[in-house]
Amino acid sequence: MGETGTEAGAETGTEAEVPPKRSRKKLAGVLAAAGVALAVVAAGGAFAVVRLWQDSVGRMPEDVLPASAAAYARINLTPGLRQRLKLGALIADSGGKGDDDHALERIVFESGPISYRDVAPWFDGRLGVALWADPAHPDAPVTLVAAAAKDADKARKALDAAQKKAGTDRLGFTVADGYALLAFGEQDAQGAATAAAKQPKLAGAAAFRSAVATLPPDQPLLVWADLGPAAKLAEKLAVSAFPYLPIEAGDPETVGLAGPEIPDDLTGTLVLGAQAADGSIEVRGRFIGAAQPAGQTPVDAVQALGQLPSGTVASGVVSGPFTAIEDVLGEDLGWMPLTLFGDLAMGPGLLPEGEVPEAVDPEAIQKYLEEHPEVLEGGGDRYVFLGPGLGPGNETMPDPQQAADAFSAGVQAAKALSFSMVNSATATGSAPLMLDLHMPDAAAAKQLQTDLAAFTRLTTTTCEVSGEHVLLKAKSYAPGTGKLAESDLFKKAMAGGVAHPYAALFFDSGSDQVGFTAGRDGADTVLFARVVMR
Repeated sequence: MGETGTEAGAETGTEAEVPPKRSRKKLAGVLAAAGVALAVVAAGGAFAVVRLWQDSVGRMPEDVLPASAAAYARINLTPGLRQRLKLGALIADSGGKGDDDHALERIVFESGPISYRDVAPWFDGRLGVALWADPAHPDAPVTLVAAAAKDADKARKALDAAQKKAGTDRLGFTVADGYALLAFGEQDAQGAATAAAKQPKLAGAAAFRSAVATLPPDQPLLVWADLGPAAKLAEKLAVSAFPYLPIEAGDPETVGLAGPEIPDDLTGTLVLGAQAADGSIEVRGRFIGAAQPAGQTPVDAVQALGQLPSGTVASGVVSGPFTAIEDVLGEDLGWMPLTLFGDLAMGPGLLPEGEVPEAVDPEAIQKYLEEHPEVLEGGGDRYVFLGPGLGPGNETMPDPQQAADAFSAGVQAAKALSFSMVNSATATGSAPLMLDLHMPDAAAAKQLQTDLAAFTRLTTTTCEVSGEHVLLKAKSYAPGTGKLAESDLFKKAMAGGVAHPYAALFFDSGSDQVGFTAGRDGADTVLFARVVMR
């Protein structure tokens, strides 16, 4: 039967069909294509995972703020996974989140006409602050705040209510694309917010992008500034922020009443970033295109710092020259050590009668100065130096201005300066401090010792000469017997610093330690600091 069926099938053409053989080339192509597809999918997934691990995703405040901003600071509370884990570990190691989990946000918002309570229900963890002036109103700078919003309707409702209280001159806002853009000002803040929202964005600005690219990715804290324009806008803000002082923009004598004088030729870009590391926070910075002092004296600042005594709360080594420092500090350069080694006070009978208002009450200060304008006329003559055992009635008291001038001249001539301070208080309030001025030669050191006679008498410090070094020591200065270089905490804080630094500083609060170095990278100045948290 079987044979008959087979034969019949053969005769009728109905034998079982055999699948045709696939071409090996086609099969190889299909397998290759499938492999490529799988590789692409895997690579895409891996890229996504790596990006989530290494960097933040989503829009950042610089995608909202204008490219013409002069200065910018960003707080990102939702960084990449690696930073979240490291930040979480630091918080856990330090014993929790502290008394106020939202201290930074409070500082930003409550510095303007708004409360953090108005923001908390809709804020989504990313915050940018910029100093900006509308090109149409260059003399009216405003503070811009870009806050990520997880609920646009809540943000609009809360900000609308806050604006009705503050007024559109002081508070302006727009809400779009996941962010609320706020403007704090003194005149037409709403117009400023509306104008800022229409500007090209900071994230696309070449100067900003190139500066940020010098830092590692995913910096939870970022600061950027175009120093020249930022300084000018900050000066204009000072004029409006201190209406009770006779400040005029561009006048260094009056602007100095609200803070240090800003050099007219300030140029360059500053970028700073901070991120978590194992057991510490790393801060990196760079000055790009800023003027560099000529003739920097080569010095291994970290090695020199390590030779200073242990048991101190602050120590530092900085290489000169310091010829430009007076341009920044002015007369304060010479008076600062007098206030540290001794006591600077108002002499009796030099103030008008009546209670002097506290500095935290601007309205009271304004009223007081309006009633006593003579306080601001030749005010420097009203201050007297009360050194240990001396008083304004002592006719033989040395001239403090002479002492200040001598110290200022010594600093400007020095090749390097070192300092060290221990943690102990004195009855007079003077600092337990040691200063070491490294002079150009031994003759210059001996001459400075002679010139500082008035200084040492006023402050009762000792002034010793050792070769090219002039050492000023307060009587209360009593450091440890070892050296900083022998401390494991010092080594940890200084790890990862700038190569061949011209400046190195170390601070020890007991619970935290900070190491800082600064040096050169081509035409740029680079900075690195490590905060060791225990």
